[in-house]
Amino acid sequence: MEAIEQVERIRDELAEIDPENARAYSANAMEYIGLISEIDDRYREGLAECEHDTIVTFHNAFDSMAERYGLKVLGIAHSHHAEPSVDQIARLTEYATESGARAIFYDDLTDGRLESAAVEGLGVEVVPISTLEGLAASDAPGTTYIEKMDANLAVLRDGLACR
Repeated sequence: MEAIEQVERIRDELAEIDPENARAYSANAMEYIGLISEIDDRYREGLAECEHDTIVTFHNAFDSMAERYGLKVLGIAHSHHAEPSVDQIARLTEYATESGARAIFYDDLTDGRLESAAVEGLGVEVVPISTLEGLAASDAPGTTYIEKMDANLAVLRDGLACR
């Protein structure tokens, strides 16, 4: 899992730079890896039985996560800085309509106005989700990765109609 690999790399680099505190870095890394493993378990359980298996999104940042938990992604932009084309929006809204999707997810670092306008009248909820690139304006200072992952799980479960 990529997050665990990142924690291990940070632990190793810190231990190399500051060998006197290597034991503390190792203990902290083990604790955090445990938290990551727990969130992984919550995702596996929480996304195991969903009415929908496709994350419909304007910001295609969820491929790895979707693959890990047996989901698919229909996304149209690889950056929240890129404006989707009319054809891309049409494809996304057509899929949402045909599939009966309950939600279209958008990057919580944006305001969601474009997404809301694009799906107006389709009966699809437009839901913010974190790409984990940073804290959204609505996040409390000090919000953690684990908290963001838990929040994402909650919106995914609701948007994908999971049991």
